[in-house]
Amino acid sequence: MVGVLSPAVTVSVVVPTFNVAGEIARCLASLQAQTLAALEILVVDDASADGTADVVAAIAAQDPRIRLTRLVQNQGVQHARFVGVRQARGTYLGFVDGDDWVEPTMFARLAAAADTHNADVAVCDAWHERLGQPPQRLLRLPKPLQLESPAALLQFLIDRRSAVAVWNKLFRRAAWQALVAQQDAQPWPRIDLLEDGLLCATVFAGCQRLVYVPEPLYHYLERPGSAMHGLDTARLQRRMTHYHAVLAVLEAERAAHWPVLARFNRQMAAIIYDSVTRDMAKLGVTGAARRALAVERDALFGRRPWIAFKVWLDRWL
Repeated sequence: MVGVLSPAVTVSVVVPTFNVAGEIARCLASLQAQTLAALEILVVDDASADGTADVVAAIAAQDPRIRLTRLVQNQGVQHARFVGVRQARGTYLGFVDGDDWVEPTMFARLAAAADTHNADVAVCDAWHERLGQPPQRLLRLPKPLQLESPAALLQFLIDRRSAVAVWNKLFRRAAWQALVAQQDAQPWPRIDLLEDGLLCATVFAGCQRLVYVPEPLYHYLERPGSAMHGLDTARLQRRMTHYHAVLAVLEAERAAHWPVLARFNRQMAAIIYDSVTRDMAKLGVTGAARRALAVERDALFGRRPWIAFKVWLDRWL
């Protein structure tokens, strides 16, 4: 027996998995090695076809802190995370992707920071891992940071775009209760790109305090050919569709629940438009193909000729 399940759980870690049989053992080993004893590990396998769930089941049989849920049908990482969130018992809620890994002190450090500052969210730095390349530190903020309002938290996501991931954060589970209830009543559509940004924005909109721990405690693995990082015309069109869906959900959330999202949504639309324009240039398409992509971009996100000015202006209004 590797670990002992504490009767009082401080941190629940949700691990969504899909076809990561070659990486999941490393991920779970890093969670089993956490210096925080009061931990539960909730693995939700999203109908993997490569034996990922069997690998998890074998490890879970030796460690009562690990619970495995097998989904019969693939429904996307967003759905898998909500399945885990509904099972969580901890005061705090963390997320680790099945092909990533964490430092042994990650959840102890973040929980201590959240307790000390009475924060709704604690954030750490992370390493961006690429095959055959040295790791790159993502946030690189030199000192601790504390933010005190939903608007300030949302601006943090805009200013530090690598901060939009859920996996380098520890949330008070109570901060997710309203969103979970809302999802039970009316789930979002399936979104497979920028889903972390959607989750962070909607949760941050209801939070009051964030604390930043300037230590790289998470290892994010970029796998070759991933949907987020690969680039061709078909993938760019798919990205635009998903990005538009994210903006539509954010706008609906603003109208129904979180007026504080208004500025964030404007800035996100400008950033996405700019990102799509840069991707079009990277693809090197010309002539009719480029015009077709531009027409699709403008139809989804609206023409934004003064993007940089608008983003700058928003910060001063």
